[in-house]
Amino acid sequence: MNTIKLFPGRNAKFHFGYLSLEIDDIIFHSDSLFSALCNNYVQKYGDEKVADFIGKFPKISSLFYGVKKDEKDIYFLPKPMGFILPKERQDKDRKLTKKIKFISISAYNHFCAGTLSDETIKINDTKDCLYTKQEYSKENLNLFYSSDDEKVSINRKTSTADEGKLFNVSSITLGDDAFFYFILEEEISEELKQAIELLTIFGIGGKLSTGFGTIISYEIKNNDFLCLDINGNCFTNLSLIFPKKQELEKITAYKLIERKGFVHNSSLRKKPLVGFAEGAIFSENKIDGSVVDVSPSEDRKVFRWGKALLIPYKKVDDHEI
Repeated sequence: MNTIKLFPGRNAKFHFGYLSLEIDDIIFHSDSLFSALCNNYVQKYGDEKVADFIGKFPKISSLFYGVKKDEKDIYFLPKPMGFILPKERQDKDRKLTKKIKFISISAYNHFCAGTLSDETIKINDTKDCLYTKQEYSKENLNLFYSSDDEKVSINRKTSTADEGKLFNVSSITLGDDAFFYFILEEEISEELKQAIELLTIFGIGGKLSTGFGTIISYEIKNNDFLCLDINGNCFTNLSLIFPKKQELEKITAYKLIERKGFVHNSSLRKKPLVGFAEGAIFSENKIDGSVVDVSPSEDRKVFRWGKALLIPYKKVDDHEI
């Protein structure tokens, strides 16, 4: 597996969007990341061979968070369905488990092994991430901060501000020492490397023309940090999935997510689609997913990436789903 780390600009804001400007997502999903890389490919090489680029595209995760710590980084995964806190912590606050969005790989390993304990874990002040005390000993760890920016609507005909027409754009800013990362399952081609490098030019997410989404550098590491030492009896996904019909029976627990929006640099709308969000549980790893045609017309081909990138997950008797 290849880990691609993306480092944001100082105080950079990111808008990943969720159905509206005012409601932001905390994950840049794999289908949007795929689209960004395909657009970068077209910028570099043109669109004559983009079908070949898509055909050879490796399985990709969504964009998650990591934190720099000395020589060893801490990587966070989306909380899988069925995850519960140790009994002592759960008894203190039964709603706390639902608030947690990300867990560190070390905490994930302990949970799957049945060794996660109240004495060894930490939960940050915003209650959105869980990690072990051994991993991070500072007072608090924040992956990101959410904020809203008030904007003025611009009249397209006059290119001037529309008086009284204000709107908010939600965004996130990464915490101290935090970075983004995603996983590519297979070998990275030279064309894909170039598309990744262009993320430092074009950025990621929405509202790029207004200064959002700045990435200043990246790093590609070939490692197997997600090849977990788990004798898993099931699997969880790190990517958004659009399953094939015959694969539906292998899904044990899931959360649906609606995907829609505009075609890049146009006013054309993509066909809406519903998929399975990250953290679903599958009874086996023979889930491939699919790439779906969401083209608004025959002369403008657009695809959504819904291939499955899975990792082992241990569901034991007291892990309720």
